[in-house]
Amino acid sequence: MAIDKNRINARSDAGILIAVTILALALGIVVWMITDLPWYSVFLVFMIVIGAYILIRSIFMESTMDMAPTRGEFGLVWGYLLLAVGFVGVLAITTDLKAWILFVVLLILVALLIVFKSMKGRM
Repeated sequence: MAIDKNRINARSDAGILIAVTILALALGIVVWMITDLPWYSVFLVFMIVIGAYILIRSIFMESTMDMAPTRGEFGLVWGYLLLAVGFVGVLAITTDLKAWILFVVLLILVALLIVFKSMKGRM
């Protein structure tokens, strides 16, 4: 019976993601309990930690030269977007910035992602 390495890697990836998810949720709860932030700060910390994990994981994934985007590229986009939304959410809670300023910050972060992705495609 042959060993299916893709199946073993998928189980390992799922186990790591479950562990990171539990740790991110625990970290969010600890931040909420220690600080005087509102209860939904748990979700912002969760988004930041999961986004950072996905982003770091996608950077070190090997990519192929096909036309279709790889798992690493999807991870790069989703990880960056989770980090951006978490960052803007933390800014919304901790500062007195108006909503339109936060929206502009989010648009600038998304524009940076688009520019980075378009420049990466030309290299």
